[in-house]
Amino acid sequence: MALDRIIAIDYDFNMPHLEENFNGDRYYKNVVGETVNTGLRPIDLNSGLTS
Repeated sequence: MALDRIIAIDYDFNMPHLEENFNGDRYYKNVVGETVNTGLRPIDLNSGLTS
């Protein structure tokens, strides 16, 4: 991201927005890193490995 090139931000607090029932803890519980792939289910990386 080019955050160092942002000069100003103009907020419009009167703009309507959607009120969603969003549970961030549930949505991000299987995240490793910063990406959520909503099309794939998590896999167990330890299955099939021997110690």
